[in-house]
Amino acid sequence: MKRSLVIAGGVGILAVAAAVFAMQNPGGTGGLFQATVPPLTIPAGTQMALRLDTSLSTKTSRVGDRFEATVAQDLVVDGMTAVPAGATVTGRVIVAEQPGKASGRGKLQLRYDQLHMDGTTRSLETVSRVYESPSGTKKDVAIIGGSAIGGAILGKVVGGESEDAAKGAAIGAAAGTGATLVTRGPQLTLPRGTALSVRLDHPIDVPRPSA
Repeated sequence: MKRSLVIAGGVGILAVAAAVFAMQNPGGTGGLFQATVPPLTIPAGTQMALRLDTSLSTKTSRVGDRFEATVAQDLVVDGMTAVPAGATVTGRVIVAEQPGKASGRGKLQLRYDQLHMDGTTRSLETVSRVYESPSGTKKDVAIIGGSAIGGAILGKVVGGESEDAAKGAAIGAAAGTGATLVTRGPQLTLPRGTALSVRLDHPIDVPRPSA
């Protein structure tokens, strides 16, 4: 008898609780058992447009230096905004090479580590292409050629003979070559505001926007 009363009382309590929950959630048919909304997946290979907020240069930047960038436009997946414009991306420099002597090129490569939006942080683990400065070859040829011509003129003025002019040209060319060996090629600079296009190396799950 007592056991039946306990069971009946328990059923009554559950019924009351269910009624109260239904009153507080009039539109919910599933209640506590409603399925979780799946995330929206941004596929690997998706392009994301960024605007650099930190100036980077082969002259001043070092491997490990941190940088920030802002998402320049909404990233849309399946007709839904997966990443809104204004979200931020942080990362670090993984390659920073000054241009070599003579005709070397400066190089920068970036790693995008994290995406920050709506108070949350997600891992990106994406590496940029290698950015290179222009070659200094044409400038070096101009230096050597100009020095050779100047040496030839000097030899001719001093000696007045073709042999002296040839010697002067050789000396001038050697001087020009020496000048290129102590002169670096053009530095590479990515100023603040530079437009960057990021190709995601891995898929990213983000909250599915509400309708």
